[in-house]
Amino acid sequence: YTKSFHFYTEVLGWKVTYSHGDASDAGRLAYLSYHDFKLVLAEDHDLTPSSQKPEIYKSKGRVSIHFDTKNVDESFSNIKDGAHVVRKPENTHWGTRWFVVEDPDGNQFGWQGPPRE
Repeated sequence: YTKSFHFYTEVLGWKVTYSHGDASDAGRLAYLSYHDFKLVLAEDHDLTPSSQKPEIYKSKGRVSIHFDTKNVDESFSNIKDGAHVVRKPENTHWGTRWFVVEDPDGNQFGWQGPPRE
């Protein structure tokens, strides 16, 4: 998380619009922006034992990158179906809606937005 946060803010020059947690906090996250583009950088904060977590959550310290969108389902409709889709659109326990894809190098990216009622 710390290296990714440094990369986006110091190297790429993105602005922090909101942050939570410090260097010792496992629930760190930051909302970053660059022009009209918004990104959520988050560290896994779920205290569920790793044996009970879905496979994508099992690596400790995994950084999750979320792109902010106004309509998750519309954004998902632009993604081709396949093994790269890790999570189809769903409402989350933290109050948003998201989906997750994985690139060929194993990096995972989520698109998040308002929940669907």
